[in-house]
Amino acid sequence: MKNLVLFVFFLFFSFYLHAEEKSFSRLITLPLDYQSPESGNFSMYYEINSDYDPKKPVVLDFFDLQQPVHYSADELKELSNLDFNFIRFYCRGFGKSYIPQLLISGNVQWQKAWKVLDSENIIRDAEAVRQDYYEHFKPLNQQFFVMGESGGAMLALQYLAEYPDKADRAFLSGCTYSNKDRNLNEFNFIQWLTDLDPKLPELVENILNQPEKYGVEKEKFAYLLQRMGYDRYWDKCYETRCQMLINSLISGDMELYQRFIEKHKYDFVVYDLNPENKKLIEYARELSPELSSMDSSEVFEVMVSEHLGVNVRIAEFYFNEGMTNLSYGLELASGRVASPALYEIWKKGELPVRNIDCLKKLAEKELKTSIFIVDGYYDHVIPHQSVEKIGQSLKNAQIALLNDNHTLNAHTAFLENLTHWFMEKPEKPTEKELLDFFSVLKPGDLIYHKF
Repeated sequence: MKNLVLFVFFLFFSFYLHAEEKSFSRLITLPLDYQSPESGNFSMYYEINSDYDPKKPVVLDFFDLQQPVHYSADELKELSNLDFNFIRFYCRGFGKSYIPQLLISGNVQWQKAWKVLDSENIIRDAEAVRQDYYEHFKPLNQQFFVMGESGGAMLALQYLAEYPDKADRAFLSGCTYSNKDRNLNEFNFIQWLTDLDPKLPELVENILNQPEKYGVEKEKFAYLLQRMGYDRYWDKCYETRCQMLINSLISGDMELYQRFIEKHKYDFVVYDLNPENKKLIEYARELSPELSSMDSSEVFEVMVSEHLGVNVRIAEFYFNEGMTNLSYGLELASGRVASPALYEIWKKGELPVRNIDCLKKLAEKELKTSIFIVDGYYDHVIPHQSVEKIGQSLKNAQIALLNDNHTLNAHTAFLENLTHWFMEKPEKPTEKELLDFFSVLKPGDLIYHKF
């Protein structure tokens, strides 16, 4: 057990050890469940940058449980290139905020994890961290900013809906306000296939339901399609390649499938958090040689500390009334998906459905926060209509949709400049100022805006 704790805290990402030594860290005791405080407590870990300056504003950068990265506060500051203080808090259940009560006798307590790792609990954790920061570090500058990408941006919106008077600025990207918007049958991905041939989505589902008939591994095929979506912006033949791949498999031709697997080098592991899942244990040991000296149960606990939260957060998006076999199947093997064990419990009706929609609450409250949201119009994860609706509903929100996808990789330098300009500007930018700033883009790059 001693080896396990050392690994979880220091060795899983070796670079983190060095960053942690320089950062100021805190462990605070918080409830396992804010709705049921009698259920016990856990230790929440957070840190601030080592060059902390009490005269500078502070940024809380939200990472949700499907973003299990070990960036330190120093690294976040370096990556952002912002001359602010940064708070880095580990979401409950992950890494240094691991909750051992969720693993009993080597078995994941799925129903308890579903309740404890609820995003409603996470945003209350964030507020507790903010309060502890001000009480313990006593900053002279009271400005408080939030940032987030993708699921982290949604957490930030949930936070603002619950605590509308806390943050001065929010810079978000790849953002939605509802878990219902993330059903794959509503995604551009499915629409692209439908536009090519209305029968393609049905063919994909046929392959997923009968993988042996078509000679594929279900998870590998699903993962291949899902990850190919991230290449669409650069691969102008993406839709054609998908169509060719699906039709070749239906016709019994495996050559193209094998070529795509080799070309893209898609490797995967089903993160089925089951102690009997030998693939998971083998993968973990291959990924981190430090695990080779541990027995299987210790390795399994490490993987639970890293991936249990991923399972639950993804399930929040997918486990609702609109979920289809296709939407679940296409994410099944991405390593960022709800475990089959959790899926089976949900199918039996033993998990309450979560319908997260913070937009109404945001619209009803007097927001102190000036919000800027940027996303790709061709986002393959979040429908652009979702971002537009945020802009239409919130008077404090300014929106820009670029000719790009979810990751905004085609506008990396511009995005960095925009972040700096918005976050460092003394006042909320005017429409004219924003139009002038965006004028450096190529014609047609700014597809939609609400300034």
